[in-house]
Amino acid sequence: MGRQIRHITKFVLALLFSVVLSACGGGGGDGGGGQQSAPYKAIDNLTLFNVLKDGSPEQSFPGVSSFIDTSVVFQGADMFLGLQMDSDVKSLITKNVNSYLEATSPVFDAGPTPPYAGVAVDASLKKITVALPDITVSWTFAANSVVRSYAETRSTGDFKGSAYLSTWNYTYNAVTGLTTAVFTDSIDETTSNNTQTQKASHNGTVVYKRNSADSSLTNLSSANFSQIYTETNNGIPRTYTMNGNVKMTGVTATAGNLTFDGDFSFTLPSYQTVAGLVTLANGTYGKGFDSANNAYFNETNISSGTLTLTSQTDYSSYTPVVNAVSLRGAWLGTFDDSCSTTGAGRLELSITETTATWFGSSADSSRIYGTLITIDGSGLHLKDNSLNWGDSNEVTDSSIKGTWSSGGCGGTFSIVKQP
Repeated sequence: MGRQIRHITKFVLALLFSVVLSACGGGGGDGGGGQQSAPYKAIDNLTLFNVLKDGSPEQSFPGVSSFIDTSVVFQGADMFLGLQMDSDVKSLITKNVNSYLEATSPVFDAGPTPPYAGVAVDASLKKITVALPDITVSWTFAANSVVRSYAETRSTGDFKGSAYLSTWNYTYNAVTGLTTAVFTDSIDETTSNNTQTQKASHNGTVVYKRNSADSSLTNLSSANFSQIYTETNNGIPRTYTMNGNVKMTGVTATAGNLTFDGDFSFTLPSYQTVAGLVTLANGTYGKGFDSANNAYFNETNISSGTLTLTSQTDYSSYTPVVNAVSLRGAWLGTFDDSCSTTGAGRLELSITETTATWFGSSADSSRIYGTLITIDGSGLHLKDNSLNWGDSNEVTDSSIKGTWSSGGCGGTFSIVKQP
């Protein structure tokens, strides 16, 4: 589930966009004579708009619609979340799900004594708990109610300590034959070297047709939920946030309708931080089931619709920076480190026509540096987040040298352009 929750559906964008020329809302005054905030206006810089809409490899940006998460609905509604479980355990849980959601006089089935391996049963609470590596999933049964709780804490690997929590409360409507699930999901993920973090939450309601044979989702009727997503990465200049409301409708197994409204803030190397409001109207999403990996979504879904991007900032005159041809390419080097007892640190630079990024690591990898590079007439300036890390004092077509200082550590650095 951790991997499933953190998967953000990526659309192959075929967005038919409209540029709204009039102001779209505005910040109100404070009622006491305070200064009124700037109104929201369309982002009519076509180059920037297309970067936001379609994404840009050069900006290391996948496009705004890739942050509109729809997969959580299909992955979460499945009673077993695509997890590998013993078939007898699944059958026992499915039997209770069918009984408590659809039978007029449900009877709790506790299964065999002793219970199946990795399974705990509390008959008084009508609760079945399954323990998997790093994962605990439980189902609690009551009249016309099944509550599934999921918890995962990674104990090994790059995401050790990361936590994933999920609660889905299912009820059933005998008249319509539809199941309703009210859910809340959250993810708090950090890599072991603290270079990347990802936080997300989803809260909403799904109405769907449930397959009583395995408790999977057959057809979606509707879904409406809020999402909050933030991702940061210290190794490359990336901070992405996306909040908003997702509405999905459609009862067929092949496609459905999608609308979204929210706000965004994306750090793009050539534009720094771009922020505003996003609306997607008349969108469609593909829905396919891949039995090989128990996933409803793959990477080739197509979304079409009207995308509107507005901001309080005027980006009309923004143009990407153009870096000198002699600087473009990959650079590798080292830095002397006054705080290291194990040797010099490592530096990596990547400079294209419009972007410049860098990454630095102390010899023992305990300290990670790097975000943006600013280039001006006096040379290169390496930024660690918003703080200045180092400045060049010598720049040629093949080498860059300078000094650095950060957090009480410092020294010199030397970087060589790779062939």
